[in-house]
Amino acid sequence: MTADYARMVAENTIWLMTHFDQIIGVLVLINEPEHMLIYSVAIKPTFQKLGLGRQLLTWAEMQAIQQGYKSIRLYTNTRFEENIRLYQQFGYTETGRTLLENSHIVYMAKPTRTPT
Repeated sequence: MTADYARMVAENTIWLMTHFDQIIGVLVLINEPEHMLIYSVAIKPTFQKLGLGRQLLTWAEMQAIQQGYKSIRLYTNTRFEENIRLYQQFGYTETGRTLLENSHIVYMAKPTRTPT
């Protein structure tokens, strides 16, 4: 898969997680007509297993709620079984699978909570 990152930065919301002056995580959100898409969520390997990915997922969901979306979606490669389990624990359900440029992709979605 390829992406036009200059265009992505100009047109979408990108959140950076830092530790002092070091970028340790990134979250790319794309506003689509019916839902918010998590295009990318990543934590630097040396900072993984600390709950930081969960924090970024929570932040993404809060952004979707604030913008009035009823669902939030993401996709990942089927090889990332640990990530798929994490997303399921976080309330995402599988909505489909496809082959995309020699990669097997799983699509997932989660309804957002309404603010109380």
